[in-house]
Amino acid sequence: MLERIISRIAQHEPGTLRVDFKDAAVLVPITREDEPQIILTRRSDQLKTHSGQVAFPGGMREEHDRDLLMTALRETEEEVGIKSSAVNVVGSLSQVISRYEIRVTPYVGLIDPNTRLIPDPDELDSVFKVPVRYFLDNPVDRLDHLTFRGHTRAVPCWFYEGYEIWGMSAIILVDFFRVVFGRELAD
Repeated sequence: MLERIISRIAQHEPGTLRVDFKDAAVLVPITREDEPQIILTRRSDQLKTHSGQVAFPGGMREEHDRDLLMTALRETEEEVGIKSSAVNVVGSLSQVISRYEIRVTPYVGLIDPNTRLIPDPDELDSVFKVPVRYFLDNPVDRLDHLTFRGHTRAVPCWFYEGYEIWGMSAIILVDFFRVVFGRELAD
């Protein structure tokens, strides 16, 4: 499975969006093992935006970031303690727009499964892993219909060990599984 993830993401030509919005980037961290897992975070309930939501590590581009990949890696290190040198970036997924009019670029990176994950207590309540196979073997728990600028999109939601995976994170996961496995998880 890991080789398929690497080859499909590396060959993928991600879509880019031509909009004049602020930029952000996230890392979709995948453990480098026979049964890979996806690393996700749960944002602190104390945050002003997206509090309590499941998310990929990442955030807004800062002036000193030379590119969006640097943004994703910097934010990942700040949020979960994964050093940039410990991430093997294999490619990116298509850009998406948040409901707050932020253009988000997701990068897929491999990390050692034994990497110590240290959630920043100012930003995160927890960091957790979900086996890739979980999304392939289990139906969605709920299908949300999200509307942005007059366009409605069906977005899956999964409940995994007390975590609700939905919204932007689910949209990115749908693209990941479409690219890697040719599966439409929102059906």
